Amino acid sequence: MTYHYYGDKNADIVLIQPVGDHDLPEIENEVAEIKKLTSVDFQLIAVKVEDWNRELSPWEAPAVFGNEGFGNGAEDTLAEILTICSDKSKNYYIGGYSLAGLFALWAAFQTEKFSGVAAASPSVWFPDFVGYMKENKIKCDAVYLSLGDKEERTKNAVMSKVGNCIRESYDLLTGQGIECALEWNKGGIGEWQWIRKIVKQAYDIAKLRDRSIKETKETKYFDNASIGVLPEIITENNIVVASSNNGAVQNIVNELPLTNEQIDQKFVEEIKCADYFCSIALK
Repeated sequence: MTYHYYGDKNADIVLIQPVGDHDLPEIENEVAEIKKLTSVDFQLIAVKVEDWNRELSPWEAPAVFGNEGFGNGAEDTLAEILTICSDKSKNYYIGGYSLAGLFALWAAFQTEKFSGVAAASPSVWFPDFVGYMKENKIKCDAVYLSLGDKEERTKNAVMSKVGNCIRESYDLLTGQGIECALEWNKGGIGEWQWIRKIVKQAYDIAKLRDRSIKETKETKYFDNASIGVLPEIITENNIVVASSNNGAVQNIVNELPLTNEQIDQKFVEEIKCADYFCSIALK
């Protein structure tokens, strides 16, 4: 976890925002936009987390999209963040978007250190989080919530609950006497979840020191022929299709979604039973 500082380091107002690698290039623009909206001096500390799903999740939960589930690292993340919130002369606020927005809300239930929370498109669909809010009282004075008006229009059964969840969250907070605002914006953040994953994977590939595909003793199947092993950081979320023939790749990409529509069902069942390289794949 690393910290990036923006704005006036002597300001009495400090904004804390958990971010990923992909967010950092935009933080200066964010600070500039905030300055347009207020004459109050402030400092923004961007807290870069390495594992978004683990470090920002309050408890474990199954994957919602892709194969990456949610860990329970929020407690450790908050403990570290609180080490930079020790100046009693300053007012600290915490905020974020998506899962970082959920983390910001959860953090304000744990400590009185934060004067307010800004949760943009928070992942309040997170399993059992609204129930947690019902059973506990938030420890800050003010909360800002926002959501895109398209975010609940998703085919994902879990994420489609986000609209009802944020309405209920707003009602719960106002019912506790908290100064709370709920703003509905045009569009949604759902599509950005996928863009974020694609950008992250591209970033991970670009960051690799060795981009060659290595063989192992287990993957060698004939003389000098071997199946290459891709790093897990590249393969953990998606199927990777690689070829020097762009046309072949395009055909594969186009046909993958057609399994239940245009491919003979008998052949589909045979594909499912095929064990090509099974012993290698299971290793």
